[in-house]
Amino acid sequence: SSYPITTTYLYTKVTRLRDAMSQIYPKLQEIKESVQSDFRHQVSLLVQPMLQALDAAFAHYDVDQQKRSAKSAGRPNGY
Repeated sequence: SSYPITTTYLYTKVTRLRDAMSQIYPKLQEIKESVQSDFRHQVSLLVQPMLQALDAAFAHYDVDQQKRSAKSAGRPNGY
């Protein structure tokens, strides 16, 4: 479940989390690609669910951002 981002504190926290997840994503890809070919399939089976979870989290964040943008667009002066 998710909580609405209603305060500046929560927005800052979500932004930091998104930035941290953005750094993890390429590291997981790098791990998958750096393993010897004999073990690449096994590592891929471990890494793939993590990448899918990150993809889902980014998609959820993007949808929330779109909703927030649409809401604020309907208000004069952003209020």
